[in-house]
Amino acid sequence: MIAASFFNNPIKLKRCTGLSIAQFQVLAQRMEPAWEQAEKNRLLHPQRKRAIGAGHPYGLKIFKEKLACVLMWYKVYPALWLLGMMVGIDASNVCMSLLSSRNLPCFLLFSEEALLPTIKISAILQRWSTFESL
Repeated sequence: MIAASFFNNPIKLKRCTGLSIAQFQVLAQRMEPAWEQAEKNRLLHPQRKRAIGAGHPYGLKIFKEKLACVLMWYKVYPALWLLGMMVGIDASNVCMSLLSSRNLPCFLLFSEEALLPTIKISAILQRWSTFESL
């Protein structure tokens, strides 16, 4: 439901997610397999009551849309109904996207290689390792 122009506009993407287009593309490529695996594990849960495919479909079908929705929530932290209006889906679908993202390994979101390929986070933390250095 998110317009394709959103992903091609560097200013909109940076303001809403905090990432450049290149950073967003790298993050999406790295996280999509983990997202698909987490979704597969959820669908194959042994205590599942409904058949796979039953129920209401997700409003955000493309992985990049789901990732952008999650990143917008982390960056802006709007109410779910407002985020739903921003991405063009119902608040319950936004909630489902956010809940399904909780099974992802967090290191994929905040890895040095994905978000800051030229700056080493460990070097930054070393500089500010003591209170006096701040």
